[in-house]
Amino acid sequence: VTSALAMAHLTLASTMMPLVAVLGPNFVVNVIRMKSEDVAYVFLPAGVGMLLGTVLTTRLAARFGKSTLVDVGLGAMGAALFGMAAAKVGGNYLLYNILGRFFEVASWPVAIELLPIVMVLAFFLGISFALVNIPAQTALQERCPASFRGRIFAVQFTLSSAVSIFPLLFVGGVADLIGVNKTIMLVGVLILLILGLTIRLTPSDSK
Repeated sequence: VTSALAMAHLTLASTMMPLVAVLGPNFVVNVIRMKSEDVAYVFLPAGVGMLLGTVLTTRLAARFGKSTLVDVGLGAMGAALFGMAAAKVGGNYLLYNILGRFFEVASWPVAIELLPIVMVLAFFLGISFALVNIPAQTALQERCPASFRGRIFAVQFTLSSAVSIFPLLFVGGVADLIGVNKTIMLVGVLILLILGLTIRLTPSDSK
């Protein structure tokens, strides 16, 4: 069961990258009200978070365990996506309540209001990606015999490539149909459901 979960988590992590790549420009244009090429403001913090998560994962896994890190990563990923989805649905509620007590923010451009929040969320999204991907990959390597390791990772690569096709084909159309925020929220719900299933299926001796 643990090996199957690790492969599922690796597939999920591999699918998130094309998903973000597809939704990112749409999100930047329609929510933050910036140009599509400004999507780097979202990708850069995510990359920094991914790098930091990669550096810290080994130490954190030694202290808390790989399955715990995966659970935390899935939860953080779902929460970060929910936060991004609320950027437009909830208006500028977070910023008004935090900064509005001290500064006059009503006249600020939308980009100035939302971009810092989105950059912070993207940073944690990058960290969460590392917390899911690296422990899952390590668990799969540890549990697979060396003679089968090449085959297992070939299957995982093929599965990830096949699964990632669906976001590329459909997520853009779904975002156009129901809005990019609701699409991101649906992805967050799916990840939280996967978290619940992971907790349920993870053997107690692996926690």
